[in-house]
Order: sequence, then structure tokens, then C-alpha cells
Amino acid sequence: MRTFPALIAPLAFLGSCASVPEVAEPADVQAEISVEDLVGEWDVSLFFSPTAPPSKTVMVVEAVEDGIASGSFYGSPFLSARAITFDEDVLFTATTEDGSGVYITQGELEDDEIEGTTYAIGRNFLMAWRAVPLTEESE
Repeated sequence: MRTFPALIAPLAFLGSCASVPEVAEPADVQAEISVEDLVGEWDVSLFFSPTAPPSKTVMVVEAVEDGIASGSFYGSPFLSARAITFDEDVLFTATTEDGSGVYITQGELEDDEIEGTTYAIGRNFLMAWRAVPLTEESE
């Protein structure tokens, strides 16, 4: 029988490279995130300009029931707000209004921080913001 050493050597190498997938240790397991993690008071930094320091406000999420959120942003109550979990991310959107018109706010919760944007339809601007849980030190 004829052998082909040039083919056998690579096949032997591949067999020795096989690895067993690592199993996550309990410390590596992250708690499952849910829309209820949005509930609370949030210290919001508003970024009107990349060159100016952020201004501050508070967002309050009073409850999330069946995907419907209640609360307020910048002192204005949510007119309509929804929250979902998608691919292990918590996403939400809310509308508010003031004398200038409707605001559409959206955010994503990750690692106990929310990053989002607010679009002011009547004032024609889009603003980025970041929020962390409100503490006595941040008030």
C-alpha cells in the first residue's frame, strides 16, 4: 500500500490541536438583565456639545409592567414609553413634551449605566446622554 506522508502529517497535527471548550465558572456567570433594572432614579449627564461640559438632570423610571414604562425625563412625564430585552440588552424609548414640542428619548442599559439620545422635534436637535443610578453624592 502506498502512503502519502505529506497528507498524514497535517492531519496528525490537526488532531493534536483539538481543544475542549472552557466551562464558565460561577464567578464568570453574569446575572440576567431585565427591564425591571431600569426602575429607579438616574443621574443624567446631557451632552449638548462635544466641547462643553455636560449639564445635569434626573430621569425617573417608576415601573415597567408588560413592557410599558412609567416615569419622567428632565421633569416631564413619559407620554408613552416602552422597554424590552433583546439579545441580553435592555432597550427603552419614551416620549415627553414641553412648550417647544415632543422629545423622543431612547437608551440602552448596560453594566448599571444607560447611554442614550434625545431628539427634540420642535427644537430640531439631537443630544447624547449618559445616566448612572442617582445617589446622595450625585444629588
